[in-house]
This record gives sequence, structure tokens and C-alpha cells, in this order.
Amino acid sequence: MEKAQLVFVPASGMGHLVSALEVAKLLLTRCHQLSITVLVLNHSSVSSKVHNYVELQKASSSTISNRLRFIDLPKDETKLFNFSSFIERQKPHVKEAGLKITQSESSVDSPQLAGFKIRDEENFNPIEFRGSTAELPVPTLVNPFPARIMPSAMLSKEWLPPILDNTRSQPPPSGLLATPSDYEDPQEILPEGFFHQTSGIGKVIGRVGSTSGCLGSFSNRRIFSHCGWNSVLESIWFGVPIATWPMYAEQQFNAFEMVIDLGLAVEIRMDYRNDGGVIAYSNEIERGIKCLMEHDNEKRKKVKEMSERSRMALMNG
Repeated sequence: MEKAQLVFVPASGMGHLVSALEVAKLLLTRCHQLSITVLVLNHSSVSSKVHNYVELQKASSSTISNRLRFIDLPKDETKLFNFSSFIERQKPHVKEAGLKITQSESSVDSPQLAGFKIRDEENFNPIEFRGSTAELPVPTLVNPFPARIMPSAMLSKEWLPPILDNTRSQPPPSGLLATPSDYEDPQEILPEGFFHQTSGIGKVIGRVGSTSGCLGSFSNRRIFSHCGWNSVLESIWFGVPIATWPMYAEQQFNAFEMVIDLGLAVEIRMDYRNDGGVIAYSNEIERGIKCLMEHDNEKRKKVKEMSERSRMALMNG
């Protein structure tokens, strides 16, 4: 394999930067012909922890340190941080850095830049995928992902690039936020006469503690879930199969992976969105619950097996 180089441009948040560099290190460890350049985005609001972490990586004397280098982009001094605007202002700096990389490594022995891709988000309209029958290849999935069940944020031209106008641009609330509290008696907050009107047709259940606390109970062998990733991981850990009813964020993606790719859950309605006008009918809910209740259900066996494997993965040795 010829020498090749990748360019990483991670977001300047600590969580994004650390995970990106861990991936870079893994690639460099496995491929000795590869080198990676990290372009460090810089803003006056960036935490000192980020700068200290980058400096620590620069000073590293590991076996891959000579193939991992950093380029600090010019500092953005704009006082009010808006993620979208910040990225727009960084584009010329990224372009200039990429040009310098290609110009400085023109010799035969230098690693060649494998690729530098910039997505044209201005001319992409995600609304076209609403109701579409298209199926999208996703590298982390075994099966193509149906466009019709994409999360709402991914189908909005306003929210998609770059997903959100980062909430860090919002000023912090003044004063102290009230801490949510539980009610020992639900009648304190429910409409007058609610219990009488629903008697015999429903049951009010108060807060029952954490999800893991419920799943850890031997009496609870099934879960009806919106497919938040924490709930998904906890259900696998405790070997409890899921009936999936995703509503927003990345939950449709999680449900698809659990139901179609991994076969660890049953579907209620994967294309449901709390803002999409799609209705989950009673027969769909009934079908999903009955499927979970079957004692010889194949999915229950697979979830139990995956639970055992997940616990083995954390054992020493």
C-alpha cells in the first residue's frame, strides 16, 4: 500500500475531539502507511481543557506520534458563539490548510492526501425524503436505511446543516432552575374527576425509579420503549426484549438497528414521529406486545444471548 494521509476536522468540543483522536490513533496503529493531520478549530470560548489536551497529544512520544500532527487554525474572536456562523467563518481556513498540505507534500516519498470532501449542503433539500421509498446505504448498518423513517431533524432543511444551531449560542437562564419533583399522590396534579372517569379502563402509574432499576427486576421481562440509546443498552444488558415505538431524535435509527439489523426487538411503528401526523393504531400496539409475550419468541432468545455476550465483554481477561 502506498503512503496516504487523512485530514480530520473535529468539532472543538472535548467530547468530539477526544473521540475523533481515538479513532485516528486506532487507524494509525493498524495501518503503518497512513498519516493523519488534525485541523484544530479555535474559538475564544473553547475550554482550556481542550487546548491542554491538544498540547498533551502534540508532546506525546508514542510510536504513532510522528504520523499524527496538528494544525491550529486561526482563533475566532467573535464574542457570541453561534455554531453555524462559526463553521462558515472557518471554511476559508480549512481550505487554506488543505491547500498547504497538498503543496508541502509533493515529493514521491511524502504521503499523498487520500481525499478532501466538502459536502454541498446549500443545494441539498432533505424534505425530498419525506414519504420517499428510497433506501440509503449507511456504513454502520447491515441493511439499507429507509428514508421514510428518518428522524424529523434529518428531514428539516433548517435543522440538518449542521443538525442544530448549537444550543451553546443561547444565553444561560437567569437565576436558579427549579428541580423537578415527584408527587406521592398523582391526584395533586391530575384534573378533578380523572380517576373516576378512567376507572376500569386504565391505570395511573407514578414514577417507578430508573430504567435500569425496573429492568433489573426479575418480574420485568419486557419493555415498551421509545428507543433512546440508554434504554436500548440497558435492555440488552438485562436481557429484556423491546417493543419499539421511536418518536424523535435518533430513535428511529436505533429502532431500525434493533429490529431489522440485529433482530433484538419487535416493531410497533418505526416511521412514527411525534410531529409527523403518523398514528400508531391499537392493533399494531397489540401485535407488538403479544409478540413479546410469547415464551418461545426467537427475539427473546437472541436478546438473552446478547446480554451474556455484553457481560462477557466487560470481564477481565
